[in-house]
Amino acid sequence: MNGISKKLLIVVIASLFLVHLGICLQQAQASNFKEGVVHIGTATAMTGPWAAIGTWQMRGADDRIRYQNDEFSGILGHRIVHLWADMKADVKTGIACYRRFAAEKPKPVEISVGHGSVVQALKSVRAKDEILELAWNANIPQIVPPGWIYWVMPGYADCAVVFGKWLQDNWDYKAKGVPKVACIGREHPRTYMVWDYGYKYSEKQGWIKRVAFEVYPFGVTDVRAEMKRIAAKKPDFLISLQAQPTFGTIMEEANRIGLLKTCRVVVGVYDLGRPYMLLPGDLAKGTLGVGIFAFSNETDLPGVRLIREVHTKYHRTPLLEDDMSYVFGWLISDLTIEATKRAIEKVGYKNMTNRDVREALESIKDYDTGGLTHPITYGKGTEGRRGNKYARIIEWDGVNWKPDSPWHEVPFISGK
Repeated sequence: MNGISKKLLIVVIASLFLVHLGICLQQAQASNFKEGVVHIGTATAMTGPWAAIGTWQMRGADDRIRYQNDEFSGILGHRIVHLWADMKADVKTGIACYRRFAAEKPKPVEISVGHGSVVQALKSVRAKDEILELAWNANIPQIVPPGWIYWVMPGYADCAVVFGKWLQDNWDYKAKGVPKVACIGREHPRTYMVWDYGYKYSEKQGWIKRVAFEVYPFGVTDVRAEMKRIAAKKPDFLISLQAQPTFGTIMEEANRIGLLKTCRVVVGVYDLGRPYMLLPGDLAKGTLGVGIFAFSNETDLPGVRLIREVHTKYHRTPLLEDDMSYVFGWLISDLTIEATKRAIEKVGYKNMTNRDVREALESIKDYDTGGLTHPITYGKGTEGRRGNKYARIIEWDGVNWKPDSPWHEVPFISGK
């Protein structure tokens, strides 16, 4: 698929989403709900460089809200109004979206913004506004010190540890020695954090030896020099972090210089997106990934069966272009709905404040997501904001991801 076709596909998906959302609102208004609404806000990048991720995040978040309104008359009879916007992967736009949502009456119980820089910029603001965020990403400063931001996935640095745990079960240290690991990624704080904190932790445990670290500016497509320097170190594994659209180029270059014959590739969280994995074609087969959610092909899981049924009902297709991002959006809405339900049950809709919703979120223990994740638990302090502390290694078969390890609990990597 050429660049023009990809852009056209994204525009078509976004347009269909707009039509669908208008129909949703009309149907919700026609339903018999109690007086009073619950606002939930979502801003993701539905256009721009991360549209392939953001569009599916938004669809997952909106489908879960629509399902709640259609099947359960909202939250205990109170209709959910989904405030949403395309933030275009732009920091100023993301902040403006948040401020617009936050001014709504009643105050939104939760507002998520799909950009790490926006999440961090708004940390003190949302504490003053007392508005929760179940974050799309998981960078250490968001929860240190703890505030109104909570994670649905383990931290990016935390996730890196599961690779070391996988190596313990799958690498012959006695015969091969400690595996040499290199990294290539986009020049982004998250890339440095995962490598300098997460993989450094694994190195201290004796699981790996870090031998090369290469970064390139966003938008760069020529990575020949970086890959040449990596190849000179003869790594056993190459970690690809924040590569996303450049992943295809990295794999093609690794193949051209013969690196794929001796080195296995591992990708990070958002690099798992199906649109990116398909870019290098068959070259990506056998790539390992750090998985945080179940995928749409794991149909033995009740949570997967539910999202497939809901997606088919609302979109007339069981196929999810980027199921990881869809599940992310679904879970953020799902957990917000559960916390709000508990708050209303405890104090009543008219008496409920966002402090009550926050307290209800922190009361969630071993929450069953139907296998979409390991059961989720929140609580007080920094550790209490890490609702999901489990990740696993998965393997790309050329079409889908499949599990290659059980769920492993990962420690909180603070960077200290």
